Amino acid sequence: MAKKQIQKNINKHKMNEDYQKEDNFMKQLRSLLILLGSIVIVFAISYLITGFFITKEFRNKNDNNNANTNNKDNTPVEIQYEEITYGSTFNMKEKEYYVIFIDFKDNTKSLIDQTVRTYKAKEDSIPVYYVDLSNRFNESIKSDIENKDAKNSSELKIKETTIIKIKEKNNVLYKSNIINVVDVLK
Repeated sequence: MAKKQIQKNINKHKMNEDYQKEDNFMKQLRSLLILLGSIVIVFAISYLITGFFITKEFRNKNDNNNANTNNKDNTPVEIQYEEITYGSTFNMKEKEYYVIFIDFKDNTKSLIDQTVRTYKAKEDSIPVYYVDLSNRFNESIKSDIENKDAKNSSELKIKETTIIKIKEKNNVLYKSNIINVVDVLK
């Protein structure tokens, strides 16, 4: 009888080992699945944040439809200003023009817009272009030190709202500060 009891205990012990091996395997599998699920969730959240806030890929289609229905007579929409990147500052087709460097998110933008509209109403006005300093393509020219003698776009360093007059691809006037910009356009 003791032999049978020992055999039962051995069989029981082997079964317990098999269950423990299966249990360890299941724990590891569950941990792996939780890890993979967490990684997928992090990527999904990153994709959604990028789509909504950075690239604005997930816009409400009704917003686009409403924008199109406001122009019911299908006339072309008039753009109030020409926005360029800083790299185009010295390369516009006109022989003479102004380039205003301003952060479009700045609350002084409306003052500049009004001043430019008044300026453009003059008969002797020359074209005016804008460079948005809040645009990520133009951020590299922001600096604590200005370069008033820039001869090409790679030399541009802008500290604050600035106007540059370009004549025959040369920087002939450089004024910084909102008050000076308004004075140039008066």
